[in-house]
Amino acid sequence: MSTYSTSWQLINIGKMVSWPAVISHLHMRATVLGSLIRRSVFNSFFKTMSSSCSPPLIVVLGSTGVGKSQLAVEIAKKFNGEVISADSMQVYKGLDIITNKISPEEMCGVPHHMLGFLDPLKEFTVVDFRNRSLPIIHPNDRRKIERSLQVFNDTKIPQSHIFCDQRQRGGVLGGPLRFKYAIIFWIQCQQEVLEARLDARVNQMIEQGLIDELLNFHADYNSRRKESCDYTQGIFQSIGFKEFHSYITSSAEDRNSKEGKKAFEHSLWLMKQVTKRYSRYQKKWINKRFLGEPDREVPPIYGLDGTDLKAWNYNVRDTAIEIIENILAGKQPNTQPLQKTDIVRSREGIFTCEMCSVTSVGEINHNAHMKSKKHYFRLRRMKKTAEEKNQEKTLADEPHEGKFGAKDASVEEPHTKGVSAEQTHTEKPPNKLRKVEGMA
Repeated sequence: MSTYSTSWQLINIGKMVSWPAVISHLHMRATVLGSLIRRSVFNSFFKTMSSSCSPPLIVVLGSTGVGKSQLAVEIAKKFNGEVISADSMQVYKGLDIITNKISPEEMCGVPHHMLGFLDPLKEFTVVDFRNRSLPIIHPNDRRKIERSLQVFNDTKIPQSHIFCDQRQRGGVLGGPLRFKYAIIFWIQCQQEVLEARLDARVNQMIEQGLIDELLNFHADYNSRRKESCDYTQGIFQSIGFKEFHSYITSSAEDRNSKEGKKAFEHSLWLMKQVTKRYSRYQKKWINKRFLGEPDREVPPIYGLDGTDLKAWNYNVRDTAIEIIENILAGKQPNTQPLQKTDIVRSREGIFTCEMCSVTSVGEINHNAHMKSKKHYFRLRRMKKTAEEKNQEKTLADEPHEGKFGAKDASVEEPHTKGVSAEQTHTEKPPNKLRKVEGMA
């Protein structure tokens, strides 16, 4: 579950769903068409969806704190749906504050799935999530069996063989969509407004008892643990664990001291900074994954402006409901889907950085390494080493007058005016050389 970069609310009309995993497994691959062709494709999509017996799958995604849970509940109430949470941290039992689980009051009677069912110390992978969530969306296999029979009747090839071939040919962009009729809503928010909202939410989490929740969890964890906690695995990835670790693990006396209060304020500030940085990362990830790769097959993505909470009903809730109603009726919504960015597809293959002895799969990963701190510092060290060797060579090649007519380092140079011989012998080398010698 650590691969999720954002959380989603996924809604299947008749079944409502909230997730970041199933879409990650949709294996998207397609080509951006011209505007006229695209319009024709979308018209066909709407007509096909309206005539299909399969209800659409609705996904609500966005950065942390934009209101995904609220919109999912509003759509679910309108269309008699259910919500499947796909937040990778909310699958764990307890820890409702730090994982920001939706409260029973906020659910408004809408059934929610995949919330708080797993022991925090248990491992849980993307495959585990998929296997538990798909039966909720498809409670029986009749539809899939009928489709498999239809594919075999048309092609004389088992559907499993087709999927295998698609995965092999799809490369990093995967194969076809798992759910053909899907709608994605991306709740967007101005970053400055969102960051102020996130600061307020962290303060609210403290007021709700975040510290006590962390203290109780650490006490329970320490009584059962087999090894030290790993902040790259499981529940420990939640923002707040790492930031408050030194404060939580100190004694009660130390926490109540002057230094302890300073440590608390620093941990609080750090948690806010990490949360805001994560929201920026999520926004970039969504834009790149769904709009930045023209060869990836993606359902229509509709942007919803959640910046002004006073205008939420008009800008977000009502707009989303109108889009769904139009699509169910076979009409093209007035709101147009977001357009993909027309970029050149990244080259696949194996790339090697000889200087760092790092091998990357794909040009994107290779470029990421070339911009990394590891590569930067290695390059800087190599440049300094080369400069140092050049300076040593220059000093060694300088001629000195001696008894054989060449310069000799043992013979004193004529003293400059106002400088004694003693000062000449004790004179320090230039600053640049001192720095080089200090680096050696």
